[in-house]
Amino acid sequence: MTVSSTANLYMNCLSLLGLFLDIWGAILLIHGELKQNAAMFDYFTSGEQQDNYKKRFDSLIWWKRWPIKIACKFGRRQHMGAEDSQHTFPVKVWGLTLLILGFVFQTLGVIFPSY
Repeated sequence: MTVSSTANLYMNCLSLLGLFLDIWGAILLIHGELKQNAAMFDYFTSGEQQDNYKKRFDSLIWWKRWPIKIACKFGRRQHMGAEDSQHTFPVKVWGLTLLILGFVFQTLGVIFPSY
């Protein structure tokens, strides 16, 4: 192997590592966001606010309705509140951090082989 091909191999591995970090960061960020929002929708579909929410929900267009139905099905009210923020906020921060690191690694992997 020449020095150039070894460097290209390292840069390709760096880009691949960046891609995996991006994917994992996106999964963590989405999980943190959706878990909290799903709990909110589940809360609104029960109790006193149920009638008001049903009127607003029925007036939504179809492509807005089906994700909310899924969120209501899988969201749990016990995940809502200050304690939930203590669990979801760190997940969101780590997800965002991994996304940024992944972008940096991919950028380095793309820029340096051109030199």
